[in-house]
Amino acid sequence: MNQAIEGVRWTIHDLEVLPENEWTRYEIINGELFGEKAQLVLVATLLGDDQITSPLLPGFCCSIGLFFPE
Repeated sequence: MNQAIEGVRWTIHDLEVLPENEWTRYEIINGELFGEKAQLVLVATLLGDDQITSPLLPGFCCSIGLFFPE
């Protein structure tokens, strides 16, 4: 959903009037409204002692506990 209308800039206050449901995610980028329909799916449950890595950052490793301390 791209609602780019010339002269109209969307703001975060406009999100309040959009319909709420768990299937649509809205983003405002540079005043344009974008909507994406997608179902959220649980991929993994991570615990504090689990580690995350990234193929984009070779050698990167970080404990989940740093983000969510107990």
